[in-house]
Parts: sequence; structure tokens; C-alpha cells
Amino acid sequence: MTATAPHSDEALESLYVAKNACSDDLPKLQRYLSTRAFAIGVQCFKAGHYRYSVSYLKEAFCLGKKFTDVNRQAHTLYLLGCAYLLWDEKEHWEKAVNALDMAIWHRPGVLKYMSKKLEALFQSGSDKQLSNVLDCILKHNEITIKVVLDIHQSLKKHGFVQQAIEFLQRAYIRFSQDGEALYLLVELLKAELDSDELDRASLAFQRILVQDSAKTAQLAGDCLKHLFRHLFCFGCSKAESGSISEAAEWLGNVETLVVTFGGVFSDDDVRDEVDSLRLCLVYWRVKLGMTNKAKETLEQYKGPDHTTMTYLRLKIALEEDNNADALAAVCRLLQLVKEANLLERHSIAKKVSGALIHAASYTLQAGKMDVAKDVLKQVASPPATDPAMAEMQLTSLQCVVALCLTDFDQNPGVYKEVADCIEKAAAILFVCDDSHWHTEQSKWFATVCWNLALQPEVEAEWQFRLFGRSFRLLTGMKSCQEATKRITTYALMALLSGVSASRKLAADDDHRHSILRDVHSIVEKLREVYPAWRENSQLAGLVLAADFEAVVHGGVADGCSVVDEILSLPAANAELLEGFVSICQEAGGKKAAALSVGLLRRCISLVTQNSPGKIIKFYHLLLQALLDCRDVDGLLACIDEVLKLHKSTTFPEIELVWMMTSVWNEGLLWYIEGVLASAKRCLTCAIRIVGILPELRTAYEQSLLSRYQRLFGNDASERAVSGEDHR
Repeated sequence: MTATAPHSDEALESLYVAKNACSDDLPKLQRYLSTRAFAIGVQCFKAGHYRYSVSYLKEAFCLGKKFTDVNRQAHTLYLLGCAYLLWDEKEHWEKAVNALDMAIWHRPGVLKYMSKKLEALFQSGSDKQLSNVLDCILKHNEITIKVVLDIHQSLKKHGFVQQAIEFLQRAYIRFSQDGEALYLLVELLKAELDSDELDRASLAFQRILVQDSAKTAQLAGDCLKHLFRHLFCFGCSKAESGSISEAAEWLGNVETLVVTFGGVFSDDDVRDEVDSLRLCLVYWRVKLGMTNKAKETLEQYKGPDHTTMTYLRLKIALEEDNNADALAAVCRLLQLVKEANLLERHSIAKKVSGALIHAASYTLQAGKMDVAKDVLKQVASPPATDPAMAEMQLTSLQCVVALCLTDFDQNPGVYKEVADCIEKAAAILFVCDDSHWHTEQSKWFATVCWNLALQPEVEAEWQFRLFGRSFRLLTGMKSCQEATKRITTYALMALLSGVSASRKLAADDDHRHSILRDVHSIVEKLREVYPAWRENSQLAGLVLAADFEAVVHGGVADGCSVVDEILSLPAANAELLEGFVSICQEAGGKKAAALSVGLLRRCISLVTQNSPGKIIKFYHLLLQALLDCRDVDGLLACIDEVLKLHKSTTFPEIELVWMMTSVWNEGLLWYIEGVLASAKRCLTCAIRIVGILPELRTAYEQSLLSRYQRLFGNDASERAVSGEDHR
């Protein structure tokens, strides 16, 4: 039994062989086998090999019936039940219960055995023996409140909710005089609340209140704090569900708990939390119409959150129709939260909006425009999805914009203030379903943006932002077909102003890129809402020019697709394309050069032999672009075209010398970088250009051949002269 690993079929088989060979005439051998099987079973159990542990422990029990004391047999059965449970297969749970039953029969009254049987019953889902086992456990003299609470949690976890409550009720009867009985009462109260047994829960709560407050606070302070939070959440949930009387009762119990055990809730580590919860209690009491009690509770608040406290004063004043107090509360509130957003509390956002709109009417009547604007702005955050609420928010923002425009000349920050309001309006419109008022509101805010952007003193960036927002507001309407002309006009103005603003910010790359990315997004949106944009050649040219600017200067991707669209324009003549090439030249860099190659090739194809000056210019630009993007194949192909074209179109010798020098230097650069094949091709090409120089051939040819020979040897030099290495 020790030659192989104990958790193996071979080791187990050896036990069976030894058992079969052993007769009743060999009691010592049977006892040895029982002891040995028990030891190996324990070893497998500790190692997690529960299948083998079960087999060994069963054999240990059977072999030891006549020779092993009852305690060892009971412990063997206990371990067998544990192994069945840990094997964690449903078919073994009933076997675990049976094994533990036998362990208890062998040795009655062992708490550990009964607790494990309880666990086995949980696993099996059987409640047939549950009540009996729980009674036995409660009667055991070693049972403690901690064990009771652990069993209660296990009962709840496994779905025996009613049994868990009844178990706690019986446990309290036994431990009612115990110093820690409060723990049982708290758990019982929570369980009865969760089961909506409110009459029983009220009885449990009254029992908690009559506990010795000084002794209880010392022993179970954390438990009372936890109960405080639980009761508060329960009361709030009742209020939210519309159970007004029950909510009032249990929220009142929260305050009663604090008053009864005041020492617990005055500790430094919990005082702030209690203050915060008290503010919430005031809110719900206002919600329930209990304004007098709400004011009493608010007077007890001594915490630092003056913003929330002032807001609750406003709620109380509005509930009582006390206009003077409401206006005073709004003024105080806005003074405290100049930059903070009072509507950060999600649970009260809608209620705050209604209160602030109501308060804004008083501030307007009092002639305090700034206060009115601040109140109205608070209404618009966060964006609401409910149509009625959203319409109210948009109306508030319209009022703010109108107030801003009434003192337009005296307000230097009017553009930013209006733009912020319109951004909020756009966010609200974005999350709302389409409707008539949605369309009308979108048009209204778009018109405001448009008119403000046309003001002569507006800065370029603000002009772009306003034009862009007006365009997005119109395109946000689900039925915008009738506004196609207006949309394209708004888009063009946004694109042109965006390009203009980006050029004025050339020194600030990040800012410039941000604007040009917005330009690109406007182009994409225009393509989406107006698929026929290419049919208008003038519109298409302007749109692609702006998009190309975004690609070249703003780092926007898909440059090749924009070039393809430019080349496919019916009106893409050489003059138009040259404008796009100029954008690439201004940007510089490898990407811009690569984009200009296709444009320049199209320019060359469009120019006739009657315009030699333009042909020479475009080949010059093409060669420079190919050099910038390090395109050897394209570079040599370009030189081939020049050499062929030179027969009919005479290139100035100075232009040929520039080409020769540029290609030669490119070859040297490839040579330094170790790319010898590309180096040889470029240097050979430069020598070929020397061959067509009308006057300076002799001045350059021998010098270049000599240098070429030093780089690649005599054979290479001869091939270069003959042109064999040119491709």
C-alpha cells in the first residue's frame, strides 16, 4: 500500500487485495489495515483527492467495526461526510448526510458533527431534517451567538429564508439575557424587514431600543451603525415605492435610533456619515410633506455641506409656498456654488430642476439677471431623456441665451456663455427622441449660432465653433431633407472658417490639429446627410479642399481616398490640382509629399506640349516630392520620362543640373544607409542625366564617373557609362 502514490487506483487495489486475504482469524491484520486505511484516507483528504479519500475511509470504517473505539469510528464517518461534500457532486450530497447521521449516532451531541450535517442538508436542498437539526444545535451547551449568526447567514444563502427567521427567533429566546443578544435582534430585524414582516420588525426594533444604551454602545457600536444604514435604506425604498405611511414610520425610527444611542453616532469616524444621512432624511421628509419635522431635523445638522443644506431650505420654502424664504435660499445657494454643479446628486436632479425654475421666476421679478441666468443654467444639467423634462431644460436655455443677447455689447464673454448654453442644448437634443418641438428647438439654436458667428468682431476660432455647432444642430434633426440647402450653406461656412482658424494657429500644433479634426468630422457628416454633394462641382471642390487641409495639416487618416476623390472631380483641371499641391508643399514631410505625387502626375497628364513651362514646373515638383518620400522606383520612372520628353521639350540645363544633383545626392544617402542597390540605381540615373547636358556634360561626367568607380569599381563604372545599370 506504500509502493505507489496513495491517490492512485493501484494503491487502492492493493488495499482491496489485502482486505480479501484477511480473515476473521487475523484480527491484528484487520486492525492494522483499518488504521492504515484511515491514515491514507486522511492523507488523501488533506491533499484534496476526495474520491480516493472516500474509498479509504469507507474501508477503514468497515475493517474497524470490531476493533476500533467508537470515537475513532465516529470521526471516520465525520471525515467521510466531509469528503463527500468536498467532492462537490450532487449525487454524493445525500451520502454525506447519511455518513454524518451515522457519525452522530455513534457519538451523539458533538456540535461539529451537527453543524456539518446542516451544511450537507444545505447542499442537498432538503429541509426534511432541517428543523430537527437546528433545534438540536440550539439546545447544545457549546452553541454561541456567533455560531447562530453564521448558521443564519448560511440558511439565507441557500434559500431557506423563513427557516432563517424562525431560527433567529428561537435563538433570541435562548440568548435574551446574554450581553450580546443585540446582535441577534439586529439580524432578526433586518431579516424581518427584508421579508416585509413589518409588525414583527417593529417588535424587534422596540426590543433594541430598551437595551442598556451605555453597555450596548460599548459592545456593539459598529452593529448599531450598520443597522442605522440598513433602516435608512429601507425607509427610502418604501418612499420611492409610494408606501408613504411605512416610509414615514421607518425614517422616524432612524432618528429615534440616533437619539437613543447618541454616543455611538457622535464618534469622529461616523459623524460625517450621520450628517450626510440626516440631510437625506430631511429630503425624504420634505418629499412626504412633513416639512415641520424636516425643519427640526435640518436644525440639528451641524456638518460642513452648506450647499446641500441651503438647497434643502429652498425645497422646504417652496413646499410651504414661502416665496421670500425661497428667494433668499436661491441667492445663498448660488453664492455657495458659483462653479459647482448642484445637480450632481442623480437621485434629486429632476426635483432640483423644478425648484430652480420656480425660483428663477422670483429672481427675474427682482431684477437680478445674473442670478436668473445661473438658476436657469442649473436646470439644464444633466441632460434629461424624459421629453417633458428635456423641453423644460431647453426652454430654460433659450431664456439664458435671450438674456445674454439683451446685453450683448456690455458682455465681453457673450460668445463663450452662449456657446456653453448651446452645447448643453445640443447634448439634450442628442438624447431625446425626435418630435415637432425637437425640430423647432434645433432650428432656433442653429439660427442663434449662425447670427452670432456673422458678427464682425467675432474671433476666427469662435466663428468656426459657432458655424460648426449650427451645422450639427441642423443635421441632428431626423427629418432634415427640407433643409438641405441650409445645411450645405452652414457646412461650407463651418469648413471655410475652420481652415481659416487653423491657419491662424499654425504655431500651436495641438490646437490646430484639434480644429482640423473637427473640420474632417463636418465633412464626414455632410457626406452622410447629403449623399449628392459631388453633383455640385463648386461645393465638391470646396469640401474636398477643406478635407484635404485636414488630412495634410491635421493628421487625419484616409489621405489616399481624399486624393482619389479629388482626381475624380469632373472639374479637376491642372490649376485646381496645383492648389492642392501647394497645400502639400506648405505642410512638408513624407506623408504630404506622397499625397502630392498622384496630383502632380495628373497635372502633367493635363498639360499639353504647348505649355512647356508648366510641364517643366510640374516635373520639378514631382521629382522633389518623390525625393521627399524616398520613392526610388517612382524617382527613376520620373527621370526616364524626363529623358524621353527632353527630345521634344527642351529642359533648361540648370533644371537638368538640379535633377542630376538631387538624384546623385539621394544615391549617396542610400549608400550611407547601406542600401547599395538603391544607391547604385540613383547614382547611375544621375550619370544618365549628365549625358544629355548640352554644355556642362564634360564638366560633370568624368568627375561623377570617377566617384562612381570609387564606390562600385571599374566594371560598375563601365556599365554606368553604357546605361546598363540604369534599372
